[in-house]
Amino acid sequence: MVLSWLHLESLENLETLWAPVLCKLATSLSSLLMIVAVSFWCSGKGGWGLCLLASYINVYLGLKAMDRHLKVLLQERGRLGRFRFATKQELANFDDVCSVCLQRMTLARVTPCRHLFHGDCLRRSLKDRSTCPMCKQDLWC
Repeated sequence: MVLSWLHLESLENLETLWAPVLCKLATSLSSLLMIVAVSFWCSGKGGWGLCLLASYINVYLGLKAMDRHLKVLLQERGRLGRFRFATKQELANFDDVCSVCLQRMTLARVTPCRHLFHGDCLRRSLKDRSTCPMCKQDLWC
């Protein structure tokens, strides 16, 4: 997958959720452009039924499917929304290693108890329990 290959840290390992949203949006918009072009070409030939059918199938149903994927993506991103990003100074002060995966951090989230984690590690941990992976302090108070 191209998004995974790019290693964009700002996506916080949500590439598998971003990909269907971007693909559905791109195909729906390109279909819309083609339908508009074909409708001008068919304006005097009576091909409106085909244009309406293509609009429904390619554009409306495509955007509806994109909306389903977008809701899942926003729900996953919402888990991390209340945790701010760590500054470069904080990363330097707190040793730049995530205590969940033990990998180096260049982008991290900060919990209210001031622990730093990769966004993806924190999001996965919050799926199982609502406490800090380090000190077990409740994160939803």
